Amino acid sequence: MSDPVDPGARGTTERVARMVAPTDSRARALLRVGRQLVRDGQEYAPRLREVWETANDPIEREPKYDEWLQRRRGDRALFDERVDDGDFDGRRIAVEVYVLAEHGSSAQELGVTLDALRRQWIPDWTAKILSATAITTPQDPRVSVVEPGDGSVFERLARIVIDGDPAAFIVVLEAGDLIEDDFVHELISSAWDHPAAELIHWDDDLRSRRSSTEPRFRPAWSPEILLSANPLGRSFAVRREALRRAGGLDPTLGDGAWWALLLALDPVESGVARIARVLAHLRRRPRVPATAGAAIVADALERAGRSASVVPFGSAVRVVWPNDDPPHVTVII
Repeated sequence: MSDPVDPGARGTTERVARMVAPTDSRARALLRVGRQLVRDGQEYAPRLREVWETANDPIEREPKYDEWLQRRRGDRALFDERVDDGDFDGRRIAVEVYVLAEHGSSAQELGVTLDALRRQWIPDWTAKILSATAITTPQDPRVSVVEPGDGSVFERLARIVIDGDPAAFIVVLEAGDLIEDDFVHELISSAWDHPAAELIHWDDDLRSRRSSTEPRFRPAWSPEILLSANPLGRSFAVRREALRRAGGLDPTLGDGAWWALLLALDPVESGVARIARVLAHLRRRPRVPATAGAAIVADALERAGRSASVVPFGSAVRVVWPNDDPPHVTVII
């Protein structure tokens, strides 16, 4: 508690103030302004101090994509613990991987993809390498090499991929693609959790020399989006039985074959499962010009008996449906 002000001292101060700054003088006005500034300063100082402290708080840095990706990778210790507990006993789902080594693919790029397969937490997979040139068969009983023959690598893939276990899931990679160490585990787990699924897809990004870039996060399955673009690229696995039913791959379409396959599959919503993780780091993504995409969509609609006009629209495709009997609107003014 402050000491009371002496009335005599206050009176002396007021007399001195009147002498130095008479009433209604400019000096008196300045003194009043100064007194008000002191009072305002006492009132606002704590507030200004709080604002200053807040402004100097360290700003949380937005994480880089590589850091974000690292935090969302699978937990190997937890996986091993669940294996010891028998949580995955009885899960026997065939996964067949086809690795395409086109002209221009280096042995180093092929090695990157094969090493990623060998690091898989679950060893239950097989791989076939289709190369444009003769290569030595890797010393791994799960990996085989399809001898070069007539046609391109993609044409040979289209011929052989439909033969084999109808229940197996087919995955196609290109030399240089890198998959996460728990890729096969995630694929088998998704197939086990969704027994009706014929198509399982995941997120991906592009590999660069130093890191991963341009992540692409897929939405839930949408037949409408598929009529405008290929939202999955080739980041999906398909059951061989469904692949056969759809007529297989059309090698004449090049990168457009993946889009045409998805249109031909035309799965119901319950037949599609999504793994909400970036599981693949691709050397490149399929590229389909809008004009070629329009032809692929138009052909799919024609085979399905659906009439529409399909035209390129920027880098995508636009479908214009006929409307022979448009709704009528009456406006009363």
